[in-house]
Amino acid sequence: MYLFNGVPLCPGAARRLEELAGTLTKPEEAKMSDQQLLAHAEVLAELEPLRMRTNGRPQLVPLRKRGGQSKTAASAGPEMVMKVTVTCPMISGTARCPVFDEFNDAAFSHLPAVPDAPIHLDDHQRPLAVETPTAT
Repeated sequence: MYLFNGVPLCPGAARRLEELAGTLTKPEEAKMSDQQLLAHAEVLAELEPLRMRTNGRPQLVPLRKRGGQSKTAASAGPEMVMKVTVTCPMISGTARCPVFDEFNDAAFSHLPAVPDAPIHLDDHQRPLAVETPTAT
């Protein structure tokens, strides 16, 4: 998952974000011309379907390691981390992804395709948001 302007984006946006890495600035800081502002707006519109919707604000929760409980003695208290639940763009209906069987379904043909979906990864290596409808 990637953050862009404070918004989580689909892992499929990685290459596009790398291409844009040095070119994007805040419009008010760059003193952009009208044409530059339009180009900036087009980039934002291109990335919008890849936005991963959240269930609200991040929450402070105890860190739970995968694999069950630890057999070692418990420390003074659990480590606290910030977590937020995100939803895959395919599940939220904003983009279509080849990871899902419905990618070629006519009902989803009007949606933009995820440019670099993690289809080359094994199922256990894919981001959790791709394996299940919602992930933390």
